[in-house]
Amino acid sequence: MKFIFITFALLFSCCSLSFCQTQPSKAPETDWELYSPGAFPEGWILPIDRVVAAYGQVKNLYLVGDFNVTAAGQNRCVLRNKDYPTFRFVVDFPKGILPPKEKMLITRTALQPFLVTSVKPQPNGDINVYLKEIIE
Repeated sequence: MKFIFITFALLFSCCSLSFCQTQPSKAPETDWELYSPGAFPEGWILPIDRVVAAYGQVKNLYLVGDFNVTAAGQNRCVLRNKDYPTFRFVVDFPKGILPPKEKMLITRTALQPFLVTSVKPQPNGDINVYLKEIIE
């Protein structure tokens, strides 16, 4: 009985949440590492209104919110948010994962955020935010 308890305790400690959270899976057909929902590398998860100020302050910055797909291609789509009309979100998708179709409404939560790769203010006041899909 002691042996079973010790084995269970050892197994549980080896597969703790912090250990399991950063185990990426890279399928052969994708371009970068993908993660299970909620199991991506540690970073800041922020809504749209805070992402510009936080960009560059942390290694991994993640974006959550509600978005409308305004354009879609083979491996990329453009998103907008009705509350932030000056923001344009350009999302890259790895090979093997199709982007959402134009006119779809998508919601990203803390379990399935986008990874922010770049924030570029434009001369006209608009802000382009470049993102990557990292959830499989």
